[in-house]
Amino acid sequence: MPGPLTENLQTSPANGGPIRRGYVLSTIVASASLFVVGLLLPSRPWAHLPAIGSMLMCLGSGAGLTGLLFGFRLTNPVARIVRCTIWGLALAVGVILAFGMGVSENLGVSIVLMLGSAYKDVAVPLLISRTSAALALLTIGSLAAFLWSTLLELKKYHTFLCIRLMRVRMINYLVILAVAGSVFVLIVVLSVLWGFDRDLRSRIRGTLAAVSIEARGNDRVQDYDSVIDWIEEDKGLAERVTACAPYVQTFGFLESRPRESQGYTVSAIIRGIDMERERRVGDIESYLQDGKRPDFLLNGAKPTHPGIIIGRELAGNIELLDNDQLLTGTEIQLNPPLSTGFINRPTFTLVGTFKTGYLEYDSRFVYIPIREAQQLAGYDFSEATGISVALKDYNTADKVKEALVGKLTPKSGGPPIYSVKTWAEQRGTLLAAIHFERVMMTIILGSLVALSGLFVCAVMLMAVKEKTRDIGIVKAIGGTVTGIMEIFLINGLVIGTVGAALGGVAGLLVVRHINAVAKFLGLRVFPPEIYYLDKIPTYLDFVGVAMILCSAVAVSLLAAMVPSLIAARLSPMEALRYE
Repeated sequence: MPGPLTENLQTSPANGGPIRRGYVLSTIVASASLFVVGLLLPSRPWAHLPAIGSMLMCLGSGAGLTGLLFGFRLTNPVARIVRCTIWGLALAVGVILAFGMGVSENLGVSIVLMLGSAYKDVAVPLLISRTSAALALLTIGSLAAFLWSTLLELKKYHTFLCIRLMRVRMINYLVILAVAGSVFVLIVVLSVLWGFDRDLRSRIRGTLAAVSIEARGNDRVQDYDSVIDWIEEDKGLAERVTACAPYVQTFGFLESRPRESQGYTVSAIIRGIDMERERRVGDIESYLQDGKRPDFLLNGAKPTHPGIIIGRELAGNIELLDNDQLLTGTEIQLNPPLSTGFINRPTFTLVGTFKTGYLEYDSRFVYIPIREAQQLAGYDFSEATGISVALKDYNTADKVKEALVGKLTPKSGGPPIYSVKTWAEQRGTLLAAIHFERVMMTIILGSLVALSGLFVCAVMLMAVKEKTRDIGIVKAIGGTVTGIMEIFLINGLVIGTVGAALGGVAGLLVVRHINAVAKFLGLRVFPPEIYYLDKIPTYLDFVGVAMILCSAVAVSLLAAMVPSLIAARLSPMEALRYE
């Protein structure tokens, strides 16, 4: 007749019925509550995330699906292993897709294309980020429901033995630190990479229009005023386009003789603009230095020669700055690259400088009035190199490009009349290099989480080897196969959860104060003379941080499955044979 100890050790899933009523009821109530609250919150979407209501519904969906999966009591160990395997694979797929879409645009585009054309009015990059966030929230809801299921399944001896196993083995705390360290490094490094990527993209967007219409080869955009009127009057484009501005861009040589200097001759990219229109298209007004207004006037008056505005870095290179004060009024000559001796070299008056924070732009570009640029390049006054198009939302640049290409393509067939490029395509090589660096760093640093999972597996295997006698005694007095498995699974889950929490808190704190930490340690992560940054840029991506934490917990849990299976399959006779 079994004694009290044996009764406490044995599990009795069949006595409570095949359905775990308490767990199913609590999960349904939580999921339904999230759905109702989500439906009652018709909030606007965040910049790169779904609306709050949609996010709550995703959380509820993940919890509800996991609740259905774990809502039945299974007495067969094989069936329970199959169920956990199915859930683990689903969780891994959610983590990989959500985190992978945030890192790899190609993976994101392929998943977006699988969704069909229901989202044809949403920009692809925006849809990628929102889909990634939805998958992340589904995964988080599923993981929360699983943790709730595990807590409800805890028996008295499970809790006691798991706590004892954690407390008496110091190596468990070292493994927690290993998991925390991997999470900490991932959050800090990826936050810096995300920040650098966003900062660079914002600088590039500030110097380039969202969409540019240019002539092919050495041709020119004819009668650009008519093209601009057509774009602004088109019903389909008017909803997304805010302004258009023509520009003339050519290459030339800049000659200056500041004060008593011998003078300088440097190559420069000359960009002729209509300042009134350009200020509505780009960020030139915010880039002007020393209180300069968006015009080509000198201290509010018309200069002797046409005004010229040059990059701050270029001004310093040719000694047009005296103790950081601009030598306004200096005469500058511009020469076309193929000019001959009989062509008059136009003279301009320096009226201001600009600083975009993009080194290549600030050290090479100069702005002059569009009329003078047309004369310098040999254009008629109705011709331009291209037209800059500003949008209400730059994320719709791809959609606007498709619409423009369709309207500029002749009905008889053939290529479009003009070339249409988005801001990302104009700097595609640079952005591709930054993206590749981010992907490689993510893969390399992501291996730290996998390595911490191997540490968890090794520590659990050592625990199984050390506690073989204890496992045999527990099984001999009534411990079940699933009960032994749960002891080690809970141990791995605790290691992953505590390690992820510690690493996440430490990583978020360091990211928030990273510039103060770098200053204290004397680190120069991004030297200003190379990267043109006065501080370390950081950005905390909600989806990325959530996936890092989920990955750490999921890897620790999966790593503990192998030792738990080995412990559960131990025979009491074999474990106690030599005792």
